[in-house]
This record gives sequence, structure tokens and C-alpha cells, in this order.
Amino acid sequence: MHYGVVDPDNRLVHYVDVELPGPRLPHDMAFTENYVILNDFPLFWDADFLKSNVHLPKLHRDLPSRFAVLPRRGAAGDVKWFEADTTYVLHFTNAYEDAGEIVLDGFFQGNAVPALALDKMQTRLHRWRFNLVTGQTR
Repeated sequence: MHYGVVDPDNRLVHYVDVELPGPRLPHDMAFTENYVILNDFPLFWDADFLKSNVHLPKLHRDLPSRFAVLPRRGAAGDVKWFEADTTYVLHFTNAYEDAGEIVLDGFFQGNAVPALALDKMQTRLHRWRFNLVTGQTR
């Protein structure tokens, strides 16, 4: 995954390559005053179908959701990973810093299926808190 910053003159002024364990399908990201939050969700291409050139996403329920938190102008080595319950998030609604934690609000999917029917995805508003000191997720 790649993260970059573009200045008002449309020039790339910062670029970071964030290593992932394989191809993923991130859809959104979030910012706070000092940090960027990227994601590695366990909804990605089914390897068996890819062998037949079929691009069908699958929720890998045995994998956690992962969130990468890094300073807005940080380097790859500054990434802190936080794990949470398995889900997929189409959109985040807010992010901010609060007493050493990153607070992230978004739409948790109870049934992360590759469809845009909100009733099938069992979508609900959810809050994650990432403690930058302990590395814990609440």
C-alpha cells in the first residue's frame, strides 16, 4: 500500500510504502491532526478463484482487521499496527487524537459481503481506540 502527501501545487512531497502481507482492497482512510490511519482488512481476493482469473473477494474470518497508524510525514518504520475484530469498513466518519489515543469512527460490517446492500452487510457505527503507548485496541 502507498501513502503520499501532495502539496497545493499538486507536487508529491512525501511518499511511504506500507508493507502488506499480500494484495488488499482498502476503500477509505482517515486523518487526525498529526496522524494518518490506513487499513488492512481481511476482505480480499480469493486465491483459489484468482487461479482461474476470477476476481471475487472473500472475507477471511480467521484474520483480524488491522489498522496502520503513522505520523502524517512519517516513514515506513514509524507505522504502528493495531489489530481488531474481523470486519470491513467502506467509510470512516471521523478520527481524532485524545490523551495518547487515536479515536476512529466508522461503519463496522457484521457480515462483510461483497455487496452494497447495507442490510446484508449488517452495518453499524463503531468506534475504535488505538493506544499509541501500549499498542492496545479498544
